Amino acid sequence: MLFGRSAAYSAQAADLARATGISGETISAILAGKRRIALTHVPKFAAFFDLPMHYFIDEVEG
Repeated sequence: MLFGRSAAYSAQAADLARATGISGETISAILAGKRRIALTHVPKFAAFFDLPMHYFIDEVEG
């Protein structure tokens, strides 16, 4: 879901990292499907994409 959303916004890993404070390595791993979103990342992604936090909950690691 995050991959599709970042593509729709033409966001690159570096853009997301800069805006959210999450490392570029972590962002790249999430976008590549190698890592799930940490619960602490949810509010940051929600703010960046201007979406409600529940939009990202399905992707939270657990």
